[in-house]
Amino acid sequence: MKIDEGFKELEGIIARMEKSDQPIEEAFADFEKGMALVKSLKLSLADTEKKINVLNTETGELTEM
Repeated sequence: MKIDEGFKELEGIIARMEKSDQPIEEAFADFEKGMALVKSLKLSLADTEKKINVLNTETGELTEM
């Protein structure tokens, strides 16, 4: 899954959970899925940051993140 797709899916989960009419079982399932997405996105973003740092090192550019 691409990072932007992951964030869109996470936004959908958050929107569903913000509604108070969601059954507790569905809310819990969304929470679990959302937490797994957060973990996955965090790893993807860290990996992307490493790649950017490598590219910046190769080109001699410094970029603060």
